[in-house]
Amino acid sequence: MVSDEAGLIALHKVAEDFAEELTATLSGVLPRAPRFHAFRTGRKLWVTTVAGEASELTQSRIELYINGEPELTLAMNYYCCWDQAAEFLAVDKSTLALHYRQDPEPLLRYEPSASRHLPRRSGPPACWPATATTSPAGYIRS
Repeated sequence: MVSDEAGLIALHKVAEDFAEELTATLSGVLPRAPRFHAFRTGRKLWVTTVAGEASELTQSRIELYINGEPELTLAMNYYCCWDQAAEFLAVDKSTLALHYRQDPEPLLRYEPSASRHLPRRSGPPACWPATATTSPAGYIRS
């Protein structure tokens, strides 16, 4: 049997692989995008975009350009854990927020959560219910 700490180390390695895959995918369409990095937070892993060197990482948003100017930023976070069988990486919660430049209040926020759904789902993930909100001007929940 694998010890709890060894399981967390293995989970961190799998989350780092996931972060590398996200970085490669995003850099294919946005060459100046920051890279993704996996951080351990207790028994779960948090994968987000970062800037800086390994010793001084800071969370960073992805800049989106309009007419050559960075007008929007995108924040992406994935909270990962093992699946029930402890065989595969599972995303327990993810958040996506679109901001105007560096404004702390998002224009749009999307926060689907696996824990909000029943354990048995039918249909592809795109058919599962999710929650979305917009800016303070008008909150929309689905």
